[in-house]
Amino acid sequence: MKLYHYSDKQHSELLTRRVQGADEKEIDIATFKAKRMGLPLPYHDHISLFFEPIPAEHIASTFLNGHPFWKAGNEIYEHVIDIKDIDPTSFWRVVESIEQNEFSDQFDWDNVSDLSVRGGWFTRMHQNDAKLGLLGYDVRLIYKAMRQVMVMSTLDFYRAASFRRDPENAQYAANVPHLMIYPIGGIIPVSSVKKIKLGNAKAEPVLFHLSFRKLPATLIPRQPEDSGDEPTEFTEQLPARVSFSPTIHQAFGAIYPNISKFFEVDNLKSIKLNVYSTINGATLPQIPSDNVKAKVWDAHYTGEVCFTAPVKVTLVGVVEIFNPDNDKRNRKDIEVHPFDNPMLPIQFVCPIVKLKFIPTSKNSIMY
Repeated sequence: MKLYHYSDKQHSELLTRRVQGADEKEIDIATFKAKRMGLPLPYHDHISLFFEPIPAEHIASTFLNGHPFWKAGNEIYEHVIDIKDIDPTSFWRVVESIEQNEFSDQFDWDNVSDLSVRGGWFTRMHQNDAKLGLLGYDVRLIYKAMRQVMVMSTLDFYRAASFRRDPENAQYAANVPHLMIYPIGGIIPVSSVKKIKLGNAKAEPVLFHLSFRKLPATLIPRQPEDSGDEPTEFTEQLPARVSFSPTIHQAFGAIYPNISKFFEVDNLKSIKLNVYSTINGATLPQIPSDNVKAKVWDAHYTGEVCFTAPVKVTLVGVVEIFNPDNDKRNRKDIEVHPFDNPMLPIQFVCPIVKLKFIPTSKNSIMY
């Protein structure tokens, strides 16, 4: 079984931060934190490894705002590790798995600051990981764990990170299942190493469509329900189409007028919507972006992409969107100048909402 590690420098062996000479005080703090979270060893004693090679040609295109490491043109080294070269009694754990994220999302991280309470939750999460076979001391069990978590490719997970947890996108492996191994002695031999250059090939854009219903595999262009309204500057006068947005937040904004009653009238605590992504969108005809922005007053915020031919889609998950009035004191709204024209009065688009995305276990984002 092969594992993979990436660095801007070439190494014949991988070293933990402790072995590299980390400050003892820093290690003491990390050890205290590890005990509070129910872990036997501190962060400084681990080395991160991927389960499969990274998609060198496409990975840079998943970071719309750039990335300090995964950037086009960057020359890095791919280190291949043979699991048989790791002491079999070393502690290991899989992090950023779908299962772990689902468990973590049950905790109110935004409003609970008590370190003992947060530590207790981490302990429960790691106990749950142990039950699922996602951590242990026998490295021979890593293969079984890998098969359990790799329901999507590394590229799919990186693309998911672009809308799941934006603040973490600058991290090395945010939202991508990977292995944290704590090798006995703090050293892992490198089996082979090669220099690679990250490309700038663009994968098919990640676009999203939200619906309460289970949708067919192919969506047919049609007019929105309000297309029969008397034409005004705020009525969308466009051909039949299927609309998508680059992020779930933007897709929510695009449909908010149609679903606002669930929050504003029915006072529901949350709603759940199915999340679909395009399969063949890059090859389909679409209404030019400038035309959409000229006809749809809030399209410069929602980023709507309108296809005029049937679109194949795949269900990528379910998103739970929470009523912003659950916390009225901290509610914030999206307001824009219609058509991005500063001469027009600002209009309300939608509230800023908290959401929890649960990806499907059998489908991946297609590219």
